[in-house]
Amino acid sequence: MRNELFNRYKLYASLCQIPIQSVLNGLTSTLYSLDGERAKKLIEQFIHPPSNLNFALNGRGVYFVSNQCNLHCMYCKGLASGMDAPNLEEFEQVLQEWRSRRLKYLHLTGLEPTVCPYILDYLKIAQKYQFEVSMSTNGYADFDHYWELVRHGLKYLSISLDAHNEAIASQMGGREDIYARVSANIRRLMALKRTYNLKVVICLAITKLNFPMLPEIVADFLTNLHPDDIRLIPVTQEQFTLEEQKYYHQIIQPQLLQIASKEYPFLRYRINNFFDVRGLEHTEIEKCYVVLDERTVGGQYLYPCNIYIRERGQPMASVSDPDKNEKIWRWFLKHNCMGDPICRNYCCDVTREYNLMVQRCLQDLFEYPLFQPPVVLETILQETPIQQVFQQFQAERSLLPLELHLKRTALNAGYLGKKLHWHFLTVYYLMRAALLHDIGKSHAAIRHLAGQHHLPPHHKQLVRQHTVYGKEMLEQLGYQVEGKIAFQHHERIDGSGYQRIQLNWPMAELVALSDAYTALTEPRYGRSQFSSCDSVQMIRAGECGPFRGMYVTTLQQCYEHKLLC
Repeated sequence: MRNELFNRYKLYASLCQIPIQSVLNGLTSTLYSLDGERAKKLIEQFIHPPSNLNFALNGRGVYFVSNQCNLHCMYCKGLASGMDAPNLEEFEQVLQEWRSRRLKYLHLTGLEPTVCPYILDYLKIAQKYQFEVSMSTNGYADFDHYWELVRHGLKYLSISLDAHNEAIASQMGGREDIYARVSANIRRLMALKRTYNLKVVICLAITKLNFPMLPEIVADFLTNLHPDDIRLIPVTQEQFTLEEQKYYHQIIQPQLLQIASKEYPFLRYRINNFFDVRGLEHTEIEKCYVVLDERTVGGQYLYPCNIYIRERGQPMASVSDPDKNEKIWRWFLKHNCMGDPICRNYCCDVTREYNLMVQRCLQDLFEYPLFQPPVVLETILQETPIQQVFQQFQAERSLLPLELHLKRTALNAGYLGKKLHWHFLTVYYLMRAALLHDIGKSHAAIRHLAGQHHLPPHHKQLVRQHTVYGKEMLEQLGYQVEGKIAFQHHERIDGSGYQRIQLNWPMAELVALSDAYTALTEPRYGRSQFSSCDSVQMIRAGECGPFRGMYVTTLQQCYEHKLLC
C-alpha cells in the first residue's frame, strides 16, 4: 500500500517537472492567467486540499462595475438588473479578500466601465493592493480619461472595434463617429506602450455584416493601429451556414493567415478555430475548474464566470455570505458542464481548453490504476491535521474502536461513490468527510463513554452531542464542509434525526448511509454485530431511517460484489 502511495506522489512529482502541454501556453502574451503553470497549482491543491476550501486564486478576479453604456451595439444582450456599480467600501472589501488569497490579476468589465463614475477610484484601490489591472472597453471615451486610468495603474486594455470604416462601425455600434474616435484612441494608447508597459488588444466582434470583410478589417488594424493582438469573436447570435463556413475556409482563412504573422498568437489561434470559439461540442468536459481558482462578481453576487452573467445564469453565492466557499465548492461538485445549457452552448474556447487540461491531468492522477478507495484513504491520512487526530486515537486504547469505525466508514463511502459513478474528486472528498464524521466522539466531554455498554438514557443523550462537538472540532482544524457533514450525519431525508433537519445533501446522505451500515456490522452498546447481509436488509427495511432508493440499491450492489468492509 505504501509503495502504491509513493508511486502516486511520484507521478505527481513527475507532472510538476514536465510542462503541461496545451495550446494556451502559446497565448500567454495576451492570456495572462490561463496556462499550464496555473493548472499545476490547482492540481496541487486537489492533492493537498486547502482548509476551509480557501483555494489560492491563481486566475483572475472579474468585477462588473457598470450596467450602463454609451453605445448601442447591435449584438449586445445587455445585463440583467442588479449589476450596479459597487460602492468603494464594498469594492475594497472584495479586493482585500482576493489579495489575501494571492489573486494577482483584476479585470474590470460591465457594459462599459468608463461610464462608471467610480472607475478611477477603483483603480486607486487596486493600486493599493498591487493588482495588475485589465479592462474591457468600447474605446469611445475621451482619450484623457483613458490616459488618467493608465497613469493610475491600468496595464491591459481590451478595446472593441468591429470595422475599418465609419459606415460599418457606426451601423454595428449605433453611433456615427465610432471608428474615428476609437481608432484615434488606440493609436494614442499604443504610443504610451513603452512608458507605461501597456498592452492593447482589439476585440473584433463578427456578425454577418462584417464577416465578408474580415481580411480587409484585420489588415487595416495591423497596419494602421498596431495592437498587441486581435481577438476574433463571432457573436453568439449568429449561425453561419455551411456555405458561409466553406467560404471562410476556402477564401477568408488563407488570406487571414497570410496577413497575421506569428507575432499575433491569439489572432492566429482564432483564425484556425473560427467556428469553434463557443460551446462544448465534441468535448467530454465534466467540471468547470475555473470557478475554484478565480472569481467573478456582478452586483452583490458571485458567478461561475462572466459569460454566466451575460447569459443570465444564476449566481453561486452572495459576495458577503460567510459560507460562500462551501457553496462554490458544492456548486462545483454538483455541476455538470454538458448538462448546463449556458456552458454547453457558450463556454469560451480558452476556458474550455483550460478545463480540459486540468481534467486530463487529474485523470492521470486520480484515475490512475491506484485510484481505489484503500489508496485514497491512505492519501487522506497523510494530511497533517488528520495525522494528528489519528495519532491521538492510537495513544488512547478506548478510542481504537472509533478509529476502526471511521476508516471502515470511509472505505464503504468510497465504494458507494465509485459505484454511483461520482466524479473522482467528489469521491475523494466524500471519503474525507466519512473519515471524520464521528470525530466528535473523541471530545473530552464524552470520550470516557466510548465503548461502554448499557448506557443510561442521560448518557445516551450526552453521546448524541458528538455531532455538535464534531462540527466544532473540524471547524477548528479547518475542515468546514466536513464539520457540517459531521453535524448532519444522523439526519434523514424525511426530517427525522438528532437535529430534525431534512437531509438534502447527497454527500452528507452517503456518509450517513455508510455510517449506518458500518455501525450495524460492529458490536454496539450491549448488542452483537449483525452480518453484512442482515445489515443491508435492515437498511432496506428502513430500520435505520429512510434513504434514497438509488443509494440503498447501490449499497445492495456493493454488498453483492463483496466491496463493503
